[in-house]
Amino acid sequence: MWLAIGMEFSFVRSRLEEVFWAWEKDYMNQNGQGIKLDTNRLVLRELRKEDEASIVKNANNLNVTQYMTILPYPYTLMDAEWFVNKTLEQSAKNIDERTDFGFAITFRDSDILMGVIGLSKVDRFEGTGIVGYWLGEMFWKKGIMSEAARTVIDFAFNKINLRRINISAVPENTTSNALIRSLGFSYEGTRRKKHRSKSTGKIHDLNEYGLLAEEWAKSRNENKMH
Repeated sequence: MWLAIGMEFSFVRSRLEEVFWAWEKDYMNQNGQGIKLDTNRLVLRELRKEDEASIVKNANNLNVTQYMTILPYPYTLMDAEWFVNKTLEQSAKNIDERTDFGFAITFRDSDILMGVIGLSKVDRFEGTGIVGYWLGEMFWKKGIMSEAARTVIDFAFNKINLRRINISAVPENTTSNALIRSLGFSYEGTRRKKHRSKSTGKIHDLNEYGLLAEEWAKSRNENKMH
């Protein structure tokens, strides 16, 4: 009898593992397109070579790049090609080997890139990563980045199993600082003359923020209750 029960338990466990890994494969590689995260209005997907022209169109704008470390101005097709190739190298890896996740931000009814959001410098041992983003100016003030950021934070904590996310913004970028605070990040200090904008060459202070997995889970549960 105990042998039969043991055999039945082993069969059930095996079936559950098959279902889990089938779900995992579908989640991580839907139709060969890599990771795809859906929201009410948006689809966050892996970057593609076809996105390069849209990246240039939206990133070649000093209003977008003026406070950023990595985006030059002017922003050229060569810059976009380098960036996409770099993200494709990461997306070709197994999820457990990846240290960076870059997502194109698109509307559900349109596959045109509006901006980029990423989870970078993922440290599996430390359980930490950094969220960064930019959005084309024509898409500002529509709640798009808030929606995208919440989805990536969910992904970081619940899928990658990080314990902490770091994010930063220069004090002059009041919109980004307000967004970061609205997401639940705690202000942890300002590093003086820490940041140099690649597009303007100007040196800025940098506000540092952190969010813990338990804080995010608590805020999500509170939101569900209201």
